[in-house]
Amino acid sequence: MKRKSLLIFLVLLHPLPTLNNIKKLIVWNVGQGQWVTFINEGYCLHFDVGGEFFPKNILLQKYCRYRKNVFYLTHLDWDHISFLKKSSQILPMSCITEAHTSKSFKKNRLLRSVFVCHQKHQRWVSKIYSGHQGSKSNPNRSSQVYVVDNVILISGDSISMDEHIWSKSPLLQKVKYFVVGHHGSATSSSAQLLKSLKTLKLAIVSARKNKYGHPHHEVLTRYSQKKVPVITTETFGHIIIDL
Repeated sequence: MKRKSLLIFLVLLHPLPTLNNIKKLIVWNVGQGQWVTFINEGYCLHFDVGGEFFPKNILLQKYCRYRKNVFYLTHLDWDHISFLKKSSQILPMSCITEAHTSKSFKKNRLLRSVFVCHQKHQRWVSKIYSGHQGSKSNPNRSSQVYVVDNVILISGDSISMDEHIWSKSPLLQKVKYFVVGHHGSATSSSAQLLKSLKTLKLAIVSARKNKYGHPHHEVLTRYSQKKVPVITTETFGHIIIDL
């Protein structure tokens, strides 16, 4: 009886880890596309949710089934939004941060399939660039840029022309992880941006080099010169980082 009481006492002193103690960054292997998830406390914050193939439900259920799921979209390219409806049906308590609209009827129908959140931005997320509005010649210029938990940079398909604007943000000073812009295309990851990312430790590319040529060899050279390793979902599968 004394041993049982002692065991209960020790458990109370050292509680078992709970779901709320998990803090992770996940870059899902979706082929050519982007789906990034930041997990903290009772939330899964998803930045874009599209690609060529949907990740296995078992991992989504493991990490996000008992959390509120909030979707942020950098822009409305299909490879960034194609899984929006399916993921919101699988994941409970799902909502999208903004009521996006598109000229495409099919995209609008997809966007309307998810409720708009009452709370627009969680305290872990800072939008540092709202995209260049009204650029018809290059829709990638509409990409919004986020810094998450002070250490994660997510820039969608933002190109170097816009990187020159938002790379001046003081919120980049502590960034350690960069989900590389435009899947590692040569039009992004400019020398000026990399110069601004003084604390960068790891670059992550969500793409397929064998089929689309991403990441581009010029981009890999720029990261190599900065001595920052580049890893890809094509090679490593789902990339899960404990924060």
